Amino acid sequence: MFDPCKFILAFMENWEKADLEGAMACVSDDISFTPDLISEPVVGREKVRKLWGFYMKMMQEYRMDLCHVIGTDKVVFLERVEHVLTPEAERLALPIVGVFELDDNNKIKVWRDYVESTTMPGAGESQAVLSLA
Repeated sequence: MFDPCKFILAFMENWEKADLEGAMACVSDDISFTPDLISEPVVGREKVRKLWGFYMKMMQEYRMDLCHVIGTDKVVFLERVEHVLTPEAERLALPIVGVFELDDNNKIKVWRDYVESTTMPGAGESQAVLSLA
C-alpha cells in the first residue's frame, strides 16, 4: 500500500544526493513549487527543474534533519532543518515546514515551504528576490 509520508521522505533523499532526475521523477507535469513566503509559485515541470537544478548546484553540501512528518492520503506536512553549505562557505541551518499535495497518480503537484525567515541569509536587510522562472 502506498504510504505518502514514506514517499515524501524518499523524495527528500534525492535532495541529499543532489539527484535532480530522481527528484523530478516524483513530481507531476503541472507542479507548483513555492520556496518561501515571499516568492511567487514556480509552476510547471521545466521551470521547477531549472530552479531546482540551480539550487542543487549552489548547495555545496545538503543534509536534512527530520523533526516531524504527518500526512493523509494526499497531503503531507514535513518539518525539518536543512543544513546547507553555500558556495561562499557559509553554513546555514534553516528550520522549514513543507506542505506537499499529491495528485491521483501519487506525484507531487504542490509543494509549499515555510521557512523561518530570521534564519535566512541577510535577515532584516532589504533583499532582491532571484527569480529563475
